[in-house]
Amino acid sequence: MWNRRKDGRVYLESVSVVLEHVVDPDDAARLTQRLLATIALSTDIGVTRVRVTASIGISLFPDHGLTHRELFLRAEMAMHAVKEPGNNRLGFHPVMAA
Repeated sequence: MWNRRKDGRVYLESVSVVLEHVVDPDDAARLTQRLLATIALSTDIGVTRVRVTASIGISLFPDHGLTHRELFLRAEMAMHAVKEPGNNRLGFHPVMAA
């Protein structure tokens, strides 16, 4: 769902991407960095320069959950954790730090 902030910026609350056959956290991080770089490319729409940023949370099966519900919940937790210091970042569910 698209939302508009009081300062005029438009944002999308969340989008989910499911990648199959990615089991290595380094591979997931590399793919996500490429996604962030692509999203961050600015473009012109009419006379307006548009820049998009994203905060991405990552969870991996089976380390962070066995069901889609558990995996999405943990990815969302990771996303909210990386949003705090600023946008355009990625992070794994905290279990990865253990």
